Amino acid sequence: MFRLDPSKTASGLPLEAYISRIHPEDQPAAARIIHDAILTQEPEHQSYRTRCANGAFHQVMVFGRCFRDKNGIPSVYGGIVLPLPEEAPVATPLLDHCLAAYDIALREGNVAVADHILEALMDLDWKNTGCNRPN
Repeated sequence: MFRLDPSKTASGLPLEAYISRIHPEDQPAAARIIHDAILTQEPEHQSYRTRCANGAFHQVMVFGRCFRDKNGIPSVYGGIVLPLPEEAPVATPLLDHCLAAYDIALREGNVAVADHILEALMDLDWKNTGCNRPN
């Protein structure tokens, strides 16, 4: 899905090799999410467009995580890339931020705020984006 040499990807490539294959409009947000995942050690998921073998861009859903060596140094970033059907709606930045705020409110035990955010999510029609949250 990234048009990279499979023999090279098997032994590992720099993240930049993958990021360079992301649609130019999607690169800044994708790179920021990956950067944050490296710093926080939290898994990430996102969707963006990658260039296919025929040169066209195709929407993918990505799940990734940075792993550290025994000294705590980020050493491997692994993940799964799944192609999305062409007609699949894609989450918007506003939806992504609302979902993140919802997760934070729940983590902090602030149910009242989480309920308000859930109302906003309903207004954003989050169920029709293919997103399976909130839980």
